Amino acid sequence: MVQQKSPPLLALSLNPSDLYARYLLERQEVQTLSCALGFVTFKILADHLHIIDVYVLPEARSQGVAFSLCQEVKSIGEESGCTHIFGQVDCKSKNPSGSLKAFMKMGMDILEAKNDMIYIVGRI
Repeated sequence: MVQQKSPPLLALSLNPSDLYARYLLERQEVQTLSCALGFVTFKILADHLHIIDVYVLPEARSQGVAFSLCQEVKSIGEESGCTHIFGQVDCKSKNPSGSLKAFMKMGMDILEAKNDMIYIVGRI
């Protein structure tokens, strides 16, 4: 099986440079990892990492950007001592199957499906 090479991410940043990222960090202790093509918001809680949101510009989708961003976040979780990673997919979102595939590509599995949400878990 040929493994898809992820595109290089330019200027990854954990510094909340925009106001919304600063708001999330200050109010909810949610961190943002971003690049010119997208971002991931996440929170570290004790021994687990929770991916909250992933966004990639429409013209950059299906190019491995979300996967690369999530892998970087996963590395941050590992460095912070996290053993598990959690995420969720809203079945009412625009492309829930794409989101689910991205999480599964990271080695995550379905934990539970409840009220239009699919909860995903994996080991770090």
